[in-house]
Amino acid sequence: MKDINQKLKQKKYRVQYENGNILAEKNRFARWGPYVNHIGLIIFLIGCMLRYFPGMYVDDHMWIREGETAEIPHTDGQFYVENEQFIIEVYDEEHELYREALNRAEGAIASNYQTNAVLYERQDTGVIGDDAELVEIERFPIRVNDPLKFSGYSLYQMDYRLHELGSMSFTLEHKETGEHFGQFTIDLSSPQAEYDLGDGYRVGIREYFQDFYMNNNVPSTRSNVPNNPVFIFEMFTPETPEGEVSIVGIQTNHEPLGENEYKMTFVDVETHHVTALVIRKDYTFPLLIIGGVIFMIGLIQGSYWHIDVFGFNKSTGSLLLQVIQIKTIYRYERILMKYWMVPKFLHL
Repeated sequence: MKDINQKLKQKKYRVQYENGNILAEKNRFARWGPYVNHIGLIIFLIGCMLRYFPGMYVDDHMWIREGETAEIPHTDGQFYVENEQFIIEVYDEEHELYREALNRAEGAIASNYQTNAVLYERQDTGVIGDDAELVEIERFPIRVNDPLKFSGYSLYQMDYRLHELGSMSFTLEHKETGEHFGQFTIDLSSPQAEYDLGDGYRVGIREYFQDFYMNNNVPSTRSNVPNNPVFIFEMFTPETPEGEVSIVGIQTNHEPLGENEYKMTFVDVETHHVTALVIRKDYTFPLLIIGGVIFMIGLIQGSYWHIDVFGFNKSTGSLLLQVIQIKTIYRYERILMKYWMVPKFLHL
């Protein structure tokens, strides 16, 4: 027994000796592996559930036109951002390092695009009915993977649209004489319901389709982006006080109710660049990382280390083995045959 006791201690076993009986254990901490990885899994799931709680997780986006100031979503009107200028840079087609790749791409490739943003915070004046004041907080060039960070939020540069239609100008024209009666400009993001041209001439917008298409022979719009704006105008003049209807769009001018005396004539268009920003806020990420790390520690703890338990009974002279994993049996065989000359035993 003493010889067995000494050999077990040499092999780093924790040996307990009582009344001539020996209990030897090694890597006992491995049995706690399942408990550890389940604790990590619970923490990870708690982090996932917290994402559904308001204020814990935000992942949204916003489109903002150049020169426009807009409220940042999910900030309850506290923060605003201005797209002061949008900048895009492309690779030089004449540079020998990029020439071949650009030729394969058949077009310019952006090397950098950024939004020169101004962050504002809304501060109430404390006077009922008085408009809140926007106070400038920071100016920052938002680039890809270089976000503007504030109050737990991050604004990332995601996408852009160049030369999006911003406004269209029209004039009211008499079809026979060619005489024009005033000119007005429609802001395609927020058009007015009616435009007064003076002297009894006015134009109203009955319907506005930002991205026009026919849906089962019914005029409709695919989105709120003015990719293909179409208007249904009502034209009121001293000669036609009851109004005339005209459908006007890009290279489109129809008179659905018959021949009109007046028509809408396209004059000019203005475009601007539009940038897409991603708004992110994540207070659950630390819990996900902590839970994932604890889970992996428990997984390694329970899988990599094997629990070895030997019991030697003096009175019966028998050897008792506690086998936690099937593959551990083969390790026992090698250990017993090498150190104690125990013959190969039967696998049950």
